[in-house]
Amino acid sequence: MIDQNLVLFESNPDFADNSRALYDYIVDKTDFKTFWVVKDPAMLGPMRAAGVDCDIENSDRAIAMEQCAHYLVTSSFMFAYNKRPGQIHVSAWHGFGPKTIGFDEDAASDSSALRDLKVITTQCDLLTTTSRVSQLMMAGMLSMDPRKVMNSGFPRNDYLFTTDGRKLLEGALGVDFGSSKLIMYLPTMRKGLKAEGGQFDKNIFNYEDYDAAGLDEFLKLNDAYVIAKMHFADDSSFNQSSFELPKRVLFLDSLSLGSKLLTIYHVLNAFDLLITDYSSVYVDYLLLNRPIVFSCPDFEEYKKDRGFISDDPRWMMPGAFVKSQSELLSALGSFFNGVDAAASLRESFMPAIHSHRDAKAAERVVQRMIGVASTNSRDCDKEIGSCFADSNSPLRQYMNLRSKAELFLDYGSGFNSEDVLSIEYTSNCFGSHVCLTFNVPSGVNEVRFDPADDGSFLLKDVSFSFNGTPLIWDALNGSESHSNIVFCGLDPQILVSGFDGSAGELCVNFDRCELGDSADYVSCLMERGHSLSDEPVHSLSGSLSRVFRFGRH
Repeated sequence: MIDQNLVLFESNPDFADNSRALYDYIVDKTDFKTFWVVKDPAMLGPMRAAGVDCDIENSDRAIAMEQCAHYLVTSSFMFAYNKRPGQIHVSAWHGFGPKTIGFDEDAASDSSALRDLKVITTQCDLLTTTSRVSQLMMAGMLSMDPRKVMNSGFPRNDYLFTTDGRKLLEGALGVDFGSSKLIMYLPTMRKGLKAEGGQFDKNIFNYEDYDAAGLDEFLKLNDAYVIAKMHFADDSSFNQSSFELPKRVLFLDSLSLGSKLLTIYHVLNAFDLLITDYSSVYVDYLLLNRPIVFSCPDFEEYKKDRGFISDDPRWMMPGAFVKSQSELLSALGSFFNGVDAAASLRESFMPAIHSHRDAKAAERVVQRMIGVASTNSRDCDKEIGSCFADSNSPLRQYMNLRSKAELFLDYGSGFNSEDVLSIEYTSNCFGSHVCLTFNVPSGVNEVRFDPADDGSFLLKDVSFSFNGTPLIWDALNGSESHSNIVFCGLDPQILVSGFDGSAGELCVNFDRCELGDSADYVSCLMERGHSLSDEPVHSLSGSLSRVFRFGRH
């Protein structure tokens, strides 16, 4: 049973990102019950100590809570594939930037992955983003109904307006920075799609002219520190002993923040300047209206490999664009001298990327989340199914059905789940001829053939033969007439007899057709206490010609 007052949360890393900001708002401002699904066991202790109801992913309790929660909140599309009727899936998401995602050609994966992506984006009920421009781009790249993509702002950015980031950062690192200037370096994930993991093998900036001593001297002269925060998926790759680091470049990893139940967004307003590459963090940092340096020594390689949402994404990158350490130091030198050359560029770009500049994103998302649950919002993604099922729709011709046929073997002591053979096959709504061949071992007395794992279809001209000899069969839970069977319920079964105990090939032939509009006709017969075999042959044939479509393909 769905608990209408329960909200389930997940994020990557744990207890972070937009999911975390929504959690904080819901706990503080609503009466909802909450539960967190946690991936890293090390996070359970700190979270439980803080009063967070949580359990490890795939534990019995986490699974039970996932099945009964009314709202499923995630920083990606977690939970969407197995979402139940009555549940609301909220993808609070994890950023918008110049990189391609989803169905965009340069980032596309194999066809099965894209099919799964379409399923989960269809299952999703609400996706957050930051502006009208990003709303349309995200809807396009993820093939979503734009009405499900909400121009709310990211809830995590509420922290930019409410926290004392510098104090929290000093606590996380155990360092008193005094009046020193703080620079954040946060590159995008490098261990993701395609060859992204091939960079940063020698130094954290990937510069050909990298000079650790020179960088350290520059930072010391200007009384500044660089705090390097790598993508959480790359923490172990970047903390290599072979990296020569200046004393004034400090690593901030996910564990340092997570152990104190902080996220990068709790401390982001501590920094006077941001250095990044293609990470979406710069979109969030724009709300602070502070300088940004885009460090992109691999720009051409990244463009060919992962790709961007624009032929030249630099129109989306309002700040200095550098490819070497010498260029970086020049850009930082201007900043230290009080020059902010991109200030007007940031201001002109802001409306395209942020419709809201306040601390109310979480409030907007929660209000919309509740609204989705209380109204029958139109969702063209979920209406696609009816387009395919409508017999008058041209889309019906693309409706191919994947099924798994199972053959249970009886060696004299009945059927069991161990002695079973299976074959996957494809049919379509117009009616497909299916021919399956099973290699039956010796000693089998009879078999049970299950043509699919669901009902609501017609099998026409059914025949079984073993080593060329026709066999006797009987539909166990379907209505049959001559060689035709209608299965209206789940678990369709056919019992096949006549085996002589020898090994050989069992050939199964039938034409399969989906019931479609014929379901009412079949239900009517069953309610009258008839099976199809009760109908005269000529009447059955006439009825079938009216309510079924079938033919050989």
